Amino acid sequence: MMSLMAIDVIREFMFVNIYQMQESHSNGGPGAARKVRLLWGQLTEKDNAVGNGPRTVNQVKMKWNNMVLY
Repeated sequence: MMSLMAIDVIREFMFVNIYQMQESHSNGGPGAARKVRLLWGQLTEKDNAVGNGPRTVNQVKMKWNNMVLY
């Protein structure tokens, strides 16, 4: 279970970076996948700074996907 603060961190980060997070090689150019991985890493660090425990990048991605679905 994520804290409300951790959820706010994810929401705010994605609000600012959503277009960069959706880039691929075809629309973002060379190195786009690397940039996206770095952004996910930054988001995970920010989330872990306020969250209830260390989470992996995959856990943060899953949380974001669930937030979008619901």
